[in-house]
Amino acid sequence: MAMSKTIQNGYEPIRVGDITVDEAELDGVTESLTFDEHDRPSTVKSVGEDANAMAVYFTGSDSTADTDVFSAKLYGYARSGPAEFIADISGTAGTARINDVATNLFVDTINISSQNFLKNVSVIDSDNNRIAKLAFDFVGLKYIYVEFYDVSNGHNAWARTF
Repeated sequence: MAMSKTIQNGYEPIRVGDITVDEAELDGVTESLTFDEHDRPSTVKSVGEDANAMAVYFTGSDSTADTDVFSAKLYGYARSGPAEFIADISGTAGTARINDVATNLFVDTINISSQNFLKNVSVIDSDNNRIAKLAFDFVGLKYIYVEFYDVSNGHNAWARTF
């Protein structure tokens, strides 16, 4: 009988520190904002090439649930090749606290406004004051990039591959 290998990775922040202002959009034209592999933003996170799938959750920094909102676009990069658009999403922080700190909240609602990836992007456990997550097939990609826009407070994204 063949044994399959299960990757047991924990969640890691995709970005260092919370994002508090809207970021410049990858536009395919502007220097350092093209889709070219050699023009990747410095905040791209390497997650390794052995990943088959990815789960992503988001955090916010506001003490009032349901008012801490953001929008973001997710892109993936293979070892070589251009940025691949995964999804455009929006999120809202719920009431679940991180480390029992009133101003550190998990995002409990995620909506996908568009997606264009090899496989479907799914929202899991949304709109219930727990921790909403995105899940998608990550096979063939090595890097993840989250471009935040329409940011109301500090936000971050956390990823786990398996």
